[in-house]
Amino acid sequence: FVDGSLVSAVEVPQFAFKGGEAKISCRFNLHASTLYSLKWYHNNTEFYRYVPTERHQPINIKPQDHNFYVLEANRSSQEVRLVLRDLKEAASGEYRCEVIAEHPSFTTDSAKQ
Repeated sequence: FVDGSLVSAVEVPQFAFKGGEAKISCRFNLHASTLYSLKWYHNNTEFYRYVPTERHQPINIKPQDHNFYVLEANRSSQEVRLVLRDLKEAASGEYRCEVIAEHPSFTTDSAKQ
């Protein structure tokens, strides 16, 4: 890890319509490591978690006080894209993607928008 960064890009639209949807994405580069977990936060509250090693429930989508509904649009070894649907006004704010690399480094990196 040259600079310790794992997250290469976080894309969140600047504007979205109430009642509409927004597509958000988190791109990452784990270099020689593998993914331990990827989490999305809205205003510091976790609403999505992907942990590849959890066999029974690798994806955990938490209710966000009904500010929006989360659908997983695409997941690959370098990106997770989500669709936030039925947006409420309270869905505005800060979105942060956190990526943690697998053992032994457990390097953690996050980026927000």
